[in-house]
Amino acid sequence: MLSAMRKTLVRARVPFTITILVLCAAVLYACHSSERRAQQYYEDALRQKSRQNFQEALRLLHLALAEDRDHLASYIEIGILLSRDKDYRQALTYFRAAEKLGADSYSLSSLFGYAYEELGDFQQAEFYYEQAISQAPRLIDVRLRLANILEWQDRGQEAAELLRQALELAPGLEGADDLKARVEVLSRMEGRERHLALADIYFRQGKPRRGTAEYQKAADLSGEDPAGQILFGRFCLEREQFKLALNAFQQAQQQGAVQDFQLSHDMALAFEQLGRFDDAVQEYRRALGFDPQDAPLYLKLAELLEKTGRNEEAAESLEQLYHLSLHTTDLQSEHDALPAANQLWQDILRLRGESHSRTVFCIEDPRKAIVVPVTVNQTHDVVMRVEDELEYTILSDRVTESLGIHITARTSEVRFNIYGHVETAALVTLPSLKVGEMEARNIPVLIGDLSRYPDIDGFLGKNFLKHFKVEINNEDRLFILKKLHV
Repeated sequence: MLSAMRKTLVRARVPFTITILVLCAAVLYACHSSERRAQQYYEDALRQKSRQNFQEALRLLHLALAEDRDHLASYIEIGILLSRDKDYRQALTYFRAAEKLGADSYSLSSLFGYAYEELGDFQQAEFYYEQAISQAPRLIDVRLRLANILEWQDRGQEAAELLRQALELAPGLEGADDLKARVEVLSRMEGRERHLALADIYFRQGKPRRGTAEYQKAADLSGEDPAGQILFGRFCLEREQFKLALNAFQQAQQQGAVQDFQLSHDMALAFEQLGRFDDAVQEYRRALGFDPQDAPLYLKLAELLEKTGRNEEAAESLEQLYHLSLHTTDLQSEHDALPAANQLWQDILRLRGESHSRTVFCIEDPRKAIVVPVTVNQTHDVVMRVEDELEYTILSDRVTESLGIHITARTSEVRFNIYGHVETAALVTLPSLKVGEMEARNIPVLIGDLSRYPDIDGFLGKNFLKHFKVEINNEDRLFILKKLHV
């Protein structure tokens, strides 16, 4: 009887046991299936991230967590994407979730540190950056970020030590020279001197925000201090931070700064470098109002006016410079970069579109004969004196050989009178004589002995000058040749 009962019970348990096993297998399968789906979502998210589809990547990562709440890598990736969007507080919640799941790596510590740094919680940032370095002692980028934090807190020696370590780990590190300069400043300087030196380094590196922050530690710019703003503007200007410089100058004006030559000049330079040429012209003209003798400003104005298509105004500026040079002793020697007077007039004529209709040369001394450069046969440059009393143009026999002119017994001769001396000279025809852009062709020229005139190569006579309208303006010291027919 008992034996029969046992057999009945065994038969009853078998289906129950099988049912339990089947249910367990189903649960395990479902779990593994969720994990697989979570991993697939995660991998798809990484692909979307690599394609810059960040919102889609974020959506897929949340789907991964919906399938598997313990998918550690998805928490970290979501935190990274939120940090990219500058949502650092929310990013930290995901990093903490990963940490609770057992994540413990230098990369996670670095991510924590970066988020806290951006939130301005330097104490927490320092803790996590130091943790990252202890987990991976050869980290360089984390050392640099930690050095920045310590530097900002005026812990110069500690920051310098971290920078030294980074340079020892990677001597060829990009920007190594700037890092060495920072080490030097942080190690040797204190207070205002340190902040100004760091501002200089950061401005020259093209990091205006950090440069400005360091400068403000050295000089408070928050109050009404136009002189302080001007000093900051010039500090920026010297370091090619033109937008910052201009903002500082404009704030100084708003705070009541007295406009003077230097402020106008500095503002003009900032406008110019920012490509605001019309504003630069206005400020350079204002500067000239304070100092009309500043010769280089006329050149600068002409340059900018030409850039803006205001060629006539540019020509006027150069002409003003020419007249300034007439009445200012040693102007050329004081400013090496100033062009010679004849070059100025070439540019003036070019700007006015008159280069091919007239030529202008400066008369060195109105009390002396006029001497101009001449191009012979379009190849040889000589110096000739203008002499409208001579019938013929005369060329010195000193230059005939270089011109390929050969005088033979069959060459015609002509007697002529020059300053009371009767001379005999060979008569040849030159294909071309050119003064500036004014050219006469097939000109009869006398080849004579001009040894009494060692400073010139010949005389321009009537037979050349008659092809043009000749003007001599002694007041402005100008010799002008104009085409008769334009």
